[in-house]
Amino acid sequence: MPKAAPIRPAGRVALWGAALACALHSQPAGAPETGMRAAFVYQLAQYAEWPLEVDAAKPLRLCVVGDTGLAKALTALVANKRIGGRRVATSNARLEDLQDCHVAFVAIEDGKAIREFFSAWTFPPVLLVGETERFAELGGMVNLVLEDGRVNFEVNLGSTRRAGLTLRSQLLRFARIVKPAGSAK
Repeated sequence: MPKAAPIRPAGRVALWGAALACALHSQPAGAPETGMRAAFVYQLAQYAEWPLEVDAAKPLRLCVVGDTGLAKALTALVANKRIGGRRVATSNARLEDLQDCHVAFVAIEDGKAIREFFSAWTFPPVLLVGETERFAELGGMVNLVLEDGRVNFEVNLGSTRRAGLTLRSQLLRFARIVKPAGSAK
């Protein structure tokens, strides 16, 4: 029997994208989702690119604000893993400390607190991920949303670019692109 050909990098990207889309779209409402959210944050970091001035010798920091369970799940998931050759580290963080992170999951549901945060945020190269209504429109970069009992994600490319970050097209093709609040539709 002939050997199967190895999957090329582009094929792996397509397979991961399909797997992520299936995982996100197949999550029923109310399902245990902490592990799924941790996996999403980890996978998202693999499809983000930071500006050259970000120190590549330091570990890639994945931070969580406001959800200790997610931080624990993420820590367990990334133990001994690397992204782009870099060690991955996780931590609980406060909103005031996010500039020290590469990816930050902001689990704050208070819309007023989110608006106040974004009004003061200077957009350093930190990929901000949330799951609050209008998170991406208000200045976040990636927002997990529940629609018709399924989990999808939105991306605000304006905020991503403002922070000097790039999300690869292999990820973006599964996202709904949103514009900042107040911009023309």
